[in-house]
Amino acid sequence: MPCYTVIAMNGKEWHMHSIKTHLGHGGRIVLPADYRKALGLKAGDDVVLVLDQNEVRLLRPDEAIKRARALVRQYVSKGRPLAEELIAERRREARREAHAKSGTRQP
Repeated sequence: MPCYTVIAMNGKEWHMHSIKTHLGHGGRIVLPADYRKALGLKAGDDVVLVLDQNEVRLLRPDEAIKRARALVRQYVSKGRPLAEELIAERRREARREAHAKSGTRQP
């Protein structure tokens, strides 16, 4: 049973289309064809589910990555080589662990 909700924000109308469905065997939910089309999804595609309080959101993987990057960028300046920093930190930790096991002092 489709239902349409109109939300007015700052003089603009945002239309939110929602549909009532049921939870099938094994927790399966059928995503209606117009939703799949709007998201550019086809059978067999991967999706990301986000549980936020009492709400489940479905995202395409590229959108989930885009949001994760935006979240990281709130705390890390653009151009900072996080992967290189992480690798360097892990190498230092591996050297510390190797020295601890062998009983030698670190240089």
